[in-house]
Amino acid sequence: MHSVEAALAQALALTQRTPGEAISIASAAGRVLREAVTARADVPIRAASMMDGYAVHSASSSLRLRIGAESAAGAPRAAPLPPDEAAPISTGALLPPGADAVIPIEETEVAGHEVVLRAQPVAGAFVRAPGADLRRGEPLLAAGEVLSPTALALAYGEGRTSLEVARRPRVLVVSMGAELRAPGTPLAPGELHDANGPALVALCAASGAAATLAPLVGDDPGALAEVIAASDADLVLTSGGASVGAHDHLRTALARAGGELVLWRVAMKPGKPLVLGKRPRGVLVGLPGNPVSAIVSFHLFVYPMLRAMLGTTPLELPRLRARLDGPLPSAGDRRTYVRARLRWDDGAPIVTPEGRQASSALLALHRAGVLIPVEPGAPAAQIGDVVSVIRLPAP
Repeated sequence: MHSVEAALAQALALTQRTPGEAISIASAAGRVLREAVTARADVPIRAASMMDGYAVHSASSSLRLRIGAESAAGAPRAAPLPPDEAAPISTGALLPPGADAVIPIEETEVAGHEVVLRAQPVAGAFVRAPGADLRRGEPLLAAGEVLSPTALALAYGEGRTSLEVARRPRVLVVSMGAELRAPGTPLAPGELHDANGPALVALCAASGAAATLAPLVGDDPGALAEVIAASDADLVLTSGGASVGAHDHLRTALARAGGELVLWRVAMKPGKPLVLGKRPRGVLVGLPGNPVSAIVSFHLFVYPMLRAMLGTTPLELPRLRARLDGPLPSAGDRRTYVRARLRWDDGAPIVTPEGRQASSALLALHRAGVLIPVEPGAPAAQIGDVVSVIRLPAP
């Protein structure tokens, strides 16, 4: 069997970045940027007001000034400001030539066509200097960055209408098993509704990929080989058929489809019967059929692969240290990923293992927010011990 680290390295070695594509900025939220974005000009381009008030000369000898023409946001005053004049100004508006200070409107009184200042102006008061927010050529967004709302605001502020982003990885999700039926279909004894397929499609979408769910494939290696060979997806993601039973045909089907087995079986629990393979037109990852095994394996291997295809980091899920608040038995001969719940007590993370740890116990995984990796041979941890945990993505 392969270690988790070796299997992940092999999985990442199989991946290739998807090509870039130009899309409208209006539909770019959450996408991964493939180009760097820099500031095209200083912001503000000239000194601008931080307040609604009056633009003035700080060196003016009088606190009583006549009111001149306004400088408004989007309609700056072009005429120079004489020393004996105050120009009404709005927040964000450019200062008239000659002005070097702004008096907030709350610090003034209007008397007819004049304004009375309550204090002597100070040069630079309530003024944003040229380039205070952005300098021309300053890096704004980096390639590989996920486009958040604030990232899009920066791009919009630069007048961008489109951005070069990573094409979403195309994933074909295939659920295998003669016992599986589509949701909504009546079940005969021994049959199950397919939960893995829809869950994996949703996980792919949450990871930035575009996933399609294939029709159910029974225990037929020929039919499965046809599905694998016909797909032009970047990744064919299967669940079931990866173990050693008489009805586990994934490796046979991969070979019939012209693919090559790269790796089989990983020293982990749940998720031992993992398959990695090359296809003529992409990659194949075969996940175990048990739902917990499939989802845990997705988080550990497929999520990093999709991140690598998109060209963004970090590749793996975040980790933290938390204090144990429940029994944690020792592992067997494989690394065990214990499903657990995370809570915060006065700012300190506390982790409690779930009671049900079977690879079919989907409800426990749903309740869990973290995985606790337990190494083979490690002694049983005690309540109060600090352990490493892997945070699962929030729903």
